[in-house]
Amino acid sequence: MKFALLIYQGSTPLSGTDRWKALSEAQQKAIYAEYAELNKTPGMEPGGGFSVYEAESMEAAIALAARIPAARLGGAVEIRPVETYW
Repeated sequence: MKFALLIYQGSTPLSGTDRWKALSEAQQKAIYAEYAELNKTPGMEPGGGFSVYEAESMEAAIALAARIPAARLGGAVEIRPVETYW
């Protein structure tokens, strides 16, 4: 089953902002590395502000969503099953 992971940035530090600049270079690189690793996950199709993830269960989608940095840095991730209507 496919799931849409909708990423809400909330107060997550975004590149170029003062909150981002307040992070150390190591922290910034770690966040970029986390996103890069997530994008390599089998079944993951990244997009801007969302991803589509093919998984066997909602629990697997929740586990992957919990690894998205925005989920712990002030944002949230909404997970919705994707239906095909044609």
